[in-house]
Amino acid sequence: MAGFLGMAWAPGQLVYDLTTGLVRREGLDAGVPAVSRSVHYGLFLAFEGIRFFVREVEGELRFTFVNLAFNTARFRRSMAFNLEDARAHLIPTDEALSALFLQTLSLPENRPHMLEMARTRRQGYLRPFTADEDRSIGVTFPKTPTIRVVAAGYDGYMGEPFHGVVVPELVRAMGVNGTGCLKLGTNYLMSVKAVQAAQARLPGASAALFLDDRPHEPVEQRLLTEWDSSAAMIALADGRVLWQQPYSNYQLV
Repeated sequence: MAGFLGMAWAPGQLVYDLTTGLVRREGLDAGVPAVSRSVHYGLFLAFEGIRFFVREVEGELRFTFVNLAFNTARFRRSMAFNLEDARAHLIPTDEALSALFLQTLSLPENRPHMLEMARTRRQGYLRPFTADEDRSIGVTFPKTPTIRVVAAGYDGYMGEPFHGVVVPELVRAMGVNGTGCLKLGTNYLMSVKAVQAAQARLPGASAALFLDDRPHEPVEQRLLTEWDSSAAMIALADGRVLWQQPYSNYQLV
């Protein structure tokens, strides 16, 4: 499976409490309660992976994000899926999320890390994620929803070239549930299970390709949805490229 090479995390993180609107600083080693709906049931467990680059200009740090608008919009949709409708207004706006991201990267304890990234031109990876920090379990909506933001630098993202296998019996992107365009922790178990299934069919396979959530249809009529670890652009030998549709379904163009 694809993985990060040379990843090093910045020491500081920010925690935003959706209920109170308060922001606090914590160290990288901070954690959520062991008794939590997020841990036990995957409730309010959404996340994003946002690439960024950092430069030093006259002693100031300048950050450039890749696909920030797309990522913040998807993160907000993922949070809304995990919250009751009456509290959807607690979700920060795109602008407020962007400010929270910049505040995290600009923490004094993170500055040496960011300066080193700027000097070495390493790629940056921002990881905002959610958790329910109420010390309770039960299949109910989260009581104390928070957003945590951490950041890292890395050397590269490994994964290609690869030998891939379509695994039609496993489904990850659920269009019928509206979760196919969301990044939720519960979606990714299927990734590692699918790679295991792919390797059982083709030893040495390093990737699995998912089909849509219509397992009752003939394989030839189903659409490719995604690679096990991330979205992917797929090109055919004759030069045609497959274009990504909403809910990650591909069609020929």
